[in-house]
Amino acid sequence: MKTKVFARTLLTALVLLSTTLHATEFFVNKQGLDSNAGTSREAAFLTIQKGVDALQPGDTLTIGRGEYKEAVARKGLGGPEKETVIRAEIPGTVLLRGDVDAPVFKRALGTHQTLVADFKGDVQAVYEVDTWSRMGERATLAEVEFQPGSYFYNAAAGRLYVSSTDLRPADQHRYSVPVLGRHGLELEKPVRLVLEGIAVRGFESSRMADSRTLFGNWGIIFLGARDCIIRDCTAFLNGGGICIASEGEGGNLVEGCTGYGNSSPHNSSECAGVLLYQSKNDVARNCVGYRSIGVGVRIYGLSAEHGMLDRCLGWGNEGPDVGIKSGKAETCAAKDSVGLGYFPVRNVSNSILGGPNIYVPDAEI
Repeated sequence: MKTKVFARTLLTALVLLSTTLHATEFFVNKQGLDSNAGTSREAAFLTIQKGVDALQPGDTLTIGRGEYKEAVARKGLGGPEKETVIRAEIPGTVLLRGDVDAPVFKRALGTHQTLVADFKGDVQAVYEVDTWSRMGERATLAEVEFQPGSYFYNAAAGRLYVSSTDLRPADQHRYSVPVLGRHGLELEKPVRLVLEGIAVRGFESSRMADSRTLFGNWGIIFLGARDCIIRDCTAFLNGGGICIASEGEGGNLVEGCTGYGNSSPHNSSECAGVLLYQSKNDVARNCVGYRSIGVGVRIYGLSAEHGMLDRCLGWGNEGPDVGIKSGKAETCAAKDSVGLGYFPVRNVSNSILGGPNIYVPDAEI
């Protein structure tokens, strides 16, 4: 018996040692080439997708500063034996973009307040960046003239028309156009994956996504995630911000993340700044969600259970600033959190509620 136990212990140690010895650090930067080996800064890949494709369990991908105009997706990344890491070399200096800056607008002939620019591309949405506003899509140019904060795209003519949110001239605003029509960073079935220090913007689609993603497009979304960490990431001006969907797995952590200015017409009430969807023992800690059409920071899903919102902050959202909605909501909780508006949480402690909580009578708040 002792011999068998020793053999199993030795085998486990050898597996762990092998994983450690064979772990590789890959690099991506703006000076790289996807034909490179990717194993040094001097031989870095050019795209994040190439780097993510190269990863094996236990490896690290280090991303150099700059803007990366691409959408990234992979299935089955990571493994239970050792953490796999995707990180910004300098946190906060890596921006993954699904949009492009709009060209210079000028006054459209024959109109009072409509602006026009030449634009060729697959227009998924239009954002007024400086006001964090998603422009409403209209079917005709005439509608734009009378509805501030809207746009019309004439694909045949390659002309993009907008009416600013406050009717000020175009040079007093900045606009961007999502063109990829996909999620920003989409990982399916990741295990023990750590994502650190990146920002994402401009990921939205004019078409409805599937129910697994609450019908919207997200800046960062982990589907069927187990024992993963998303840390110090920011998502803004997307359909939805940051989402971990456990789907029966769980044990995930979203920490120090921020989501703002996100909105989707496909599911305006649920596409949040930071969301734990179908949570299974998942935690959002020190997260902030603000100025989104949907929710600030939230746990959501019929089967969501044993989730925690810890030291989170929500403000200025059209939906709940901090919230938990689940068929098993009694097993979830929020603590040490602040919601300056609507705060629907059944189990809440040591928190500041700036608005109503439908689960707790006013006398008990």
